[in-house]
Amino acid sequence: LGPRACPGSWVKQGATVIDLGMGTVADGSRRRGHRRAGDVCMAEVDGPASFIVPSPNGVDRLVLPMLVKNAANCARHRLGLELLQMPPGTVMPVRQSAGPRTA
Repeated sequence: LGPRACPGSWVKQGATVIDLGMGTVADGSRRRGHRRAGDVCMAEVDGPASFIVPSPNGVDRLVLPMLVKNAANCARHRLGLELLQMPPGTVMPVRQSAGPRTA
């Protein structure tokens, strides 16, 4: 995909959207003439999505450790082992969508 390639029509009502893409789009107001943008078109996805983790500034250094932890916990759960915990104070910047909510 490329910047803003995921339209709102791809997102089910009430979904949580985690934008992992990273690209650049032209922006004449910036010193370098461009800025970073994710693969999700936030203006369109903001309606159907309940929660959004944007890119950039949302998924940067925290997503990979969380994905690895969750994959490890899936395996540990299946084996009947104690689940791993994230260190206290570790948070991911998630914002609630401005769109309608589902019950």
